[in-house]
Amino acid sequence: MEYSRLGPLVERYRRFTALERDSGFALELASDKDPATRTMGEEELADLAPRIAAEELELQRLLVPKDPHDDSNIFLKSAPAPAATRPPSLPATCSACTRAMPNPRAGASRS
Repeated sequence: MEYSRLGPLVERYRRFTALERDSGFALELASDKDPATRTMGEEELADLAPRIAAEELELQRLLVPKDPHDDSNIFLKSAPAPAATRPPSLPATCSACTRAMPNPRAGASRS
């Protein structure tokens, strides 16, 4: 893998580890005996949790192996199916079916 492609991954990992470290400090504050310090630590934990989750998702996205064909241009040509594989054509309406269908104007079925 090219080093230029590793740059964003390394940067995200550094941010993630910094957030994890901050979370550890906040956890220590949240377990303090002083209520004000405990409240501050709990608020910090609540603030850090979604940021850590977002960084973790971004890290997972960056760790997915790149498809070697991502940079290639691909031309997809579509053609109609051969006549032998097409389903047989059905009549537009079947007279027996039409008689059995409810009349939308009358609100009742025909007999």
